[in-house]
Amino acid sequence: MVMFWFRLSSFFYSNKLIFLARLIYRYNLYFNKCSIPPTVSIGKNTKLAYGGIGVVINKSVVIGDNCIIGVNVTFGGRSKKSSGKMIIGDNVFIGANSVIIGEVNIGDNVIISPLSFVLDDIEKDSIFSGEKAKLFRKLKWKTYRIFISKEFNFNNIPF
Repeated sequence: MVMFWFRLSSFFYSNKLIFLARLIYRYNLYFNKCSIPPTVSIGKNTKLAYGGIGVVINKSVVIGDNCIIGVNVTFGGRSKKSSGKMIIGDNVFIGANSVIIGEVNIGDNVIISPLSFVLDDIEKDSIFSGEKAKLFRKLKWKTYRIFISKEFNFNNIPF
C-alpha cells in the first residue's frame, strides 16, 4: 500500500500538483510510518518489507527495478548542501536497519546484509556486510538467481 501512495504522490508531483503530492506524502508519513518524497525515482517491482515501516529515503535517490528494502532502512545525504544522487542498481536486497549515506552508487545484483552502514560505492554482483560495510563475498550469477527466485529454500544455497 505504501508504494501505491508513493506512486500517486509522484504522479501528482510530476504533473505540477504540488499541494496534493505533499498531502499524500504526509498521509504516507503519518499512517504508514515511512518517508518517501515524491521526487524519488523507484523502479518496477521494488518492494518494501512489512509495508515500509521506518523507511526513510532522501529526496535525490534513484532505486532500480526488482529491489527489496527491509524495515528501518535509511537512505540519507551527508549534508544539506550535497546535491548529488544516490543510485541503487537493479536486483538489490537491502537488509533491515541498514543505513546508506552520501552520494553512493550501488551496482546491480548486490546483497547488503542487515545492520550494515554503507558510505562507499559498492560494486556489482557482491555481498556487503558489517558496521562499515565491507565486501563479504562476490556472487556467482547462479547463486544470486537462486536467492531471488520465488522457489527459494535455505536448504538449496550452493555456498
